[in-house]
Amino acid sequence: LRPDVATTAVWKLQAEVRSLGLKFDQEEPFRVLGLHILAADGVPENVPLVVVRPRVPSWPLDVQAGNKSQGSCWPELANEAPLIICRAKGSDVALDLVALCGLCAGGGWDLAVREISGSNREVASIHGATKPWVAWDPTVPAEGVIKKWEIKLQSEARALFLAGGQIGNNLKGSGKTFAWQHALAQRRLADGDGDADEAFEVDGATIQVVLVAGATQVPISRKFADRSFVEAAGRGLADVVLVAVAVAVVGAAAMLWLLPSNLSAALPSASASVGLLQFLVLFGSVEKAPVQLDVLQKPLAFLAPSDPMKCLLCIAVGCVAVALAHGWSVLQHLAKNSKGVYMPHSLKFGSWELRALPFVALPAAAASTTLVRRGLISYFSVVGELAGDEADLPNPLLYLAIGMVVLIGLLGTAIGVVFQLHGMFVDDLVLSVHLPGGEGTIFVDRISDELRAMPVGAGASAVFGGWTTTPGWCIGPALSSIVELEYQGLPERGHEHGSWQAVWPEGPWEPSRSAKRQSSTDSLEGPAMRLSMSNSGSRLASSGSRLQEGMNRTSSVGSMAGDEGGGKFRDGLGPVAGNHKITAQIRFPYKCSNQLVIAGVSCMPWIDVAFPGTSLRLLWASDPEGEFKFSVHVGQLSGPLTSGRLGACFEWGDRCPYRWPLDILAKVLLGLYIGAWPHLADDNSMWGFALHVLAVLCPLVFAILVLKYRPHSTLLDNLSLAAACAAVSLTTASAQYYYKGGNLAATIGLTVTLMVLAAVPLIVLATASALVACSALRFSRQDMQEALVTTIPKWGRDKDSNRERKATNVKVLPIKDGKVATALPLELPASTSSIPMHVEIKLPAAPAGVKATLVQGEKTIMPIPADLLLLPPDHRTYEMKTQRPVGAVMTQQGGVLLYPAPEHNGGQHWREAVRAFLGPKRPEVLKEAIAAIQEQGKRFGDLTFTTVDIKG
Repeated sequence: LRPDVATTAVWKLQAEVRSLGLKFDQEEPFRVLGLHILAADGVPENVPLVVVRPRVPSWPLDVQAGNKSQGSCWPELANEAPLIICRAKGSDVALDLVALCGLCAGGGWDLAVREISGSNREVASIHGATKPWVAWDPTVPAEGVIKKWEIKLQSEARALFLAGGQIGNNLKGSGKTFAWQHALAQRRLADGDGDADEAFEVDGATIQVVLVAGATQVPISRKFADRSFVEAAGRGLADVVLVAVAVAVVGAAAMLWLLPSNLSAALPSASASVGLLQFLVLFGSVEKAPVQLDVLQKPLAFLAPSDPMKCLLCIAVGCVAVALAHGWSVLQHLAKNSKGVYMPHSLKFGSWELRALPFVALPAAAASTTLVRRGLISYFSVVGELAGDEADLPNPLLYLAIGMVVLIGLLGTAIGVVFQLHGMFVDDLVLSVHLPGGEGTIFVDRISDELRAMPVGAGASAVFGGWTTTPGWCIGPALSSIVELEYQGLPERGHEHGSWQAVWPEGPWEPSRSAKRQSSTDSLEGPAMRLSMSNSGSRLASSGSRLQEGMNRTSSVGSMAGDEGGGKFRDGLGPVAGNHKITAQIRFPYKCSNQLVIAGVSCMPWIDVAFPGTSLRLLWASDPEGEFKFSVHVGQLSGPLTSGRLGACFEWGDRCPYRWPLDILAKVLLGLYIGAWPHLADDNSMWGFALHVLAVLCPLVFAILVLKYRPHSTLLDNLSLAAACAAVSLTTASAQYYYKGGNLAATIGLTVTLMVLAAVPLIVLATASALVACSALRFSRQDMQEALVTTIPKWGRDKDSNRERKATNVKVLPIKDGKVATALPLELPASTSSIPMHVEIKLPAAPAGVKATLVQGEKTIMPIPADLLLLPPDHRTYEMKTQRPVGAVMTQQGGVLLYPAPEHNGGQHWREAVRAFLGPKRPEVLKEAIAAIQEQGKRFGDLTFTTVDIKG
């Protein structure tokens, strides 16, 4: 420490004469000022003046490398005991370490350096000298190895006392200690940095010094006043997380085994919870993180590895698992349906992966930023100079490339989705409509080519109000590919084109222009390709009076002869038909195994028939002309835009489709802040201050905007997201407060507030998952009639008197070569305004003769021809659909529907129609069947529908 002083500055050493200024960097504990002295005899002398400024004011010792280009030393404030960590750029080289003691300049102090990691020997010391430093030159260990020393400072009086010296000498030494502590306390009180009790106990104190190379991790033991409370808070939060995860797993199992249930109802709270917890873990484990956050995050460390490469590796493994699960679902669909041309939009590549991205965006961004920061520092050989970073990386360019690729990929994905969504709404390719029978709006493709099941919700709750009645709680799996339907309406009054906030009426919907041009054969050209070749907005604007006229009619009667007849038909329909105004034509039905899933309805004035998802394939196969059509509502339509790759933006639990890309962007920015924290923590520049302020204010402002604009469809989901944003803001503010030496007395209050905010999304997640499991269990235990009432609004209600209709079943009679064929082996649930009666005739006859027996306690089976049931009303079926039949006769070979008017029975009376159907071979059976229909008609009047079932 006595170098040749490279300065020619000369000044007189006398009172009131100032020396040259010394600028201290943050990492420098000492500087050397050269004094050029001219003695009286004119002999010049260069004298170094060592200026010591401990980086921790309460420590009388500091340690630094003699050559800063070889390494640097930093005090670790979070350790339980005073600790200084020295990191060298290379290994197996000598590194000069210098311990500086400002107190020792006055003499009377002993300073000893003892190695404690190996030989346990004293390597350097000073005894009572006025030199305020001690130096030693150890060899840097290999990477992964730690060398430790202990520096002990004590007064000579204390040393003498411990060796059996005089009491007076000890008192003298104690006086020195007290004088140091008193002066230090007065300075700290003047600066407002704490109280006098925080002064370092100097006499007999020790400071540990460790020397490592490269990225070797140094274990530290953190301690602070409220450590036990924060540890308990972290454990409590971890317990809440485990409970929420366990309930979510139960909900997922219910979704897999007891369909229908919609686990996506818990996605908003799950995304908010996971994002917040990941932020706490990553921020608490980052270098230079305040000890309070480090202790709080330790019980939650399993949520995100702190090592950036391990974190990215875990994310890669998770992404591969999602892709494999996605691929397995695709293979299962192909195995069940054996026609790969028609793939559900929800199975398209990217749909699952984009839904999983919000759960890994934050740790991926934080890990990538850390790699970029370390790569830059290592590449430019400034380890420790910029942010106290650890050491050189073995291949900095590789780490830099990996981090940049991940960050650019995340940002590019989110920004690209924003532009795609903007284009969809500008061209009116995606519409927002009210969900029939529910509360809230959903998004549908303007040209839809896929049919969902009727959405099934969790139902109203006395405890949670309308939370469980929103669209986010509904589920409707894809059931079939359909002939393209195109929306032909205009936005509701007060709403304009090109905005995601514009709400559109439920209809009308008609076959698209391309669907009208193409034949019923399968086309490999997808609707998305045809959409991209045209400007949807201009087509809507040019529709003119045709659109306005279409607002008052529905496509279910569009093919009828005359609008007057269509109006009469609608007037006679029940309330079920009022919610199902769209006619869908099946192109290819997917295999469905759940009998309680409803695909659609067929409505006539006297009967409503429901089509379970399990019946589609059989009905579709029985239709030789490929014209299988039935009525659905707008909530069942989907297309490649809202259900395909970007389906994550159009979840039914979201009101705003831009929520997904904004969520990704916000998490990427938080990840950037976490990764840059080791550099920003000590950045006192204007830009550093601005970044810290933005890190606090932006999440807080985002929380306020969430409550104002409600991106989710329910209050609790919006409250979860707002609480998570507020917790992030509080965490960043607390980190800066603690790191800058804020009053630790506020630890308990800040921790309690943070725990309350973090508990909100976790409690909502656990509650939503439990409700999902309960609703799935309840629905799986329902019978068909209960499922119909739950799924189809106003099922079983009559239009005029609002009285209940009678439950019955329908047998479909296919038409082949113009003749009725054997009934299909399935029964469709139905509700009728007629009074159904079931009469059975068993053959061979009993000794007493043929006898018609009224069957009690069973649902009547009504045989209905396929063309009457599966085709919309037109000139062929209109009259027969509107007239109420008096009954039907069924045999093993088929059946016949009987009308009171002869023109509906082929120009003959219904009795003649029965005779023509049964033939002349069994007159006693004919007589008994006619008598049974007449008898039941006399008992209950014109509303009676009697089914005569001839068995044998």
